[in-house]
Amino acid sequence: MFPNPMPKAPAVIDTSRPACCTEGMKKTQAPVVIQFIAGSKVLSPQLQEPHHTWINFSKGDPIPMPTDQIIHYEDAHGAARVGLGGMSFEGIENDRLVFWRVRDIYPEENLHPERAMKVTLDPSKVASVHLQGTQVWPRTKVSKRPTY
Repeated sequence: MFPNPMPKAPAVIDTSRPACCTEGMKKTQAPVVIQFIAGSKVLSPQLQEPHHTWINFSKGDPIPMPTDQIIHYEDAHGAARVGLGGMSFEGIENDRLVFWRVRDIYPEENLHPERAMKVTLDPSKVASVHLQGTQVWPRTKVSKRPTY
């Protein structure tokens, strides 16, 4: 059975580059970092389910994240931020942000049988998504060079 609260991530995760550089927040080293909107909080680990870590919001329903993919989380600066170790961000599908499990970061015997392969999130609950330290959602506007 998957231990609760979540165990420390194994050493096989590449943490050579910071995954998020949000000003005023501690840098996190994770392949995928999701910065949730202001007022969000990570539910206390003592209240978590074995395979879900819940993100609570000041308005609206809480949402689950796959506990076995979380290698870092915090909410000390007014918004929850979660680092995922074996997920990829694939963009938007049916008006939802889509993340796929690309590898497990714990041995099979430690994984919950009901673990999610695909995670979709309401974009209104997410402030930004970073991959290997680069913000990939929402895309920042690039000024166009004037044409002559």
